[in-house]
Amino acid sequence: MSNSPANPTVHRPTARWIGPTGGDDIGPCWRRLNRDVHFVEAATDQRGIDLTVLACPRPLVDTDKAQLLLEEAGADRFVQLLGVWCEGEGRTGKPVPGAERVFWHAWPAWQRRWLERLSADSISPLPPRLPQLVRIDTPDGELAKALIAALVDEDIAAVWSRTSLAAGADAILWDGAQLSGREADHLAAVCSAGRYGQTPVIALLDFPRPETVAAARALGAADVLGKPLTTELLLESLIAAMRLTRRSRVFDSPSRFTASRRRESSVEPWYSLHTDDLRRRLATH
Repeated sequence: MSNSPANPTVHRPTARWIGPTGGDDIGPCWRRLNRDVHFVEAATDQRGIDLTVLACPRPLVDTDKAQLLLEEAGADRFVQLLGVWCEGEGRTGKPVPGAERVFWHAWPAWQRRWLERLSADSISPLPPRLPQLVRIDTPDGELAKALIAALVDEDIAAVWSRTSLAAGADAILWDGAQLSGREADHLAAVCSAGRYGQTPVIALLDFPRPETVAAARALGAADVLGKPLTTELLLESLIAAMRLTRRSRVFDSPSRFTASRRRESSVEPWYSLHTDDLRRRLATH
């Protein structure tokens, strides 16, 4: 029998933060990380530091210093945090070769995954709460196909519909641009129907700004993701959103549901693109 105390002191990871800590985009990321780590001075020796964050509110024109930081920290302990003005990085700046890049709106999910990786010795968590059926609301057929492919590949059934709102869905993916004009009215209607059916709505937006994220959440969106997005980020958001509804179920083995859920998915004969190609479309849309 273990003699360890019932509530042992939790080890706080160490992190270096290089760059600004304020702003509507960078500031919330710093505050979130500050709750979970012990920050050390930026000039501290890299040895023993779990994470180095390079916060970039604007694109980098000269990446030499960032490249040195990456080499000192190691690629697995370095992340470049990108602010709203970095959306046009390809036109006005340069990415840091070999560095993991995370946009500000994707930081909460990234930080959760990073902390989980550090907690390898902790008790295994309960299986995630997965949706059985996701309804996709988008005018873009190619995006709908890519989302369906990504979800079905993870054993989650998905259908593409812009008329039935929340009917029969465990979660809704709503696709928009900048949430202007009629888009806001449409999202409000979808979120209203979602609340009635206890169905969380995840909004997908083009290069979201802090004000558009706040507006989408005010309309009822459970989460807001920026496009392009990855399958990993999408699944993280769905799992988090499912905690908000009593309709979620805990699956001890998702593979048990593979066959039936694949049959339920709206993968019609016109859906002929290969899964790998669709994954690329999802990541670059």
